[in-house]
Amino acid sequence: MKTYLKFIAFIPLFSLIACDKEDDNTQIQQEDYFNIKVGNTWVYKNYTRQSNQELQVSNILDSVIITDKFSFENKEYFVRETFKKNLDTDHIYLFSKKYININEKGHLALLEDHPLEKNNQKEYVLHPGTDKEFVFENEIIIGDVSYGNVVWRLENNQNINIGENQYVTLPFIGRLQPNEIVDRELVAESHYVINIGLVKEVSPGISGGLVWERHLLSYKN
Repeated sequence: MKTYLKFIAFIPLFSLIACDKEDDNTQIQQEDYFNIKVGNTWVYKNYTRQSNQELQVSNILDSVIITDKFSFENKEYFVRETFKKNLDTDHIYLFSKKYININEKGHLALLEDHPLEKNNQKEYVLHPGTDKEFVFENEIIIGDVSYGNVVWRLENNQNINIGENQYVTLPFIGRLQPNEIVDRELVAESHYVINIGLVKEVSPGISGGLVWERHLLSYKN
C-alpha cells in the first residue's frame, strides 16, 4: 500500500502570467524526462520471491500503454492503461485505467479516477524526478491495525541489471522500519530511468515475507 503527499502550489497570478511560456517548456521537458507520450508502451515481466530467495517467474506479463491525453483545469493529463496477459492461456484483460500528469513540483503524479468524474482527489506521486527534498511519511493501516510508518524519499542513483540491459536508475524508496508487529525492515522500490520510465518495481507484502517484482522487458516510443 502506497500513500503520497499531495502538493498544492500557491503562486501569485502575475507569476503565472509572466512564466506561462516557461512553464509550458518545463512541462514538455518533464514529459520527455518521464517518457510520457500517447502511444508509448512498456512491457513488464512479473516475479515473486520469498524474502531474500531467488526470483520466481510468474505466467503474467503487464503491458502499460499511454492511450490518450486531455486537459482539465489547466492541467494536462494522460490516460495510462495496464493490460495483463496470461502466458498459459494467451488471455488478455484490462487490469486498470489511471490518470497521470506532471504536477506543479515536476513530479510524476497519479489520480485513481478521471478528474472530470471525481474532482479534488488525492494525488499520488509515482516519482519525484530529481527532487531529493521530497520526503513523505505515511502510516500503514489495514483494518483497525497500524503496521507503522513508511518513509518515502529519493535515494542515490543505482546501477542495476535487468536481463541483458544495465541501467542507471533514480530509485524512489519507501522504508517501513521493524516494530512490535513487523519483524524486519520492508522496502518498496520504484526505479525510473530518464527518457525511458519505470524499469523495476518492488512491492513487499506486509506479512508472510512474499515480495512482488516487475522488470522492464521492452518499451516502445
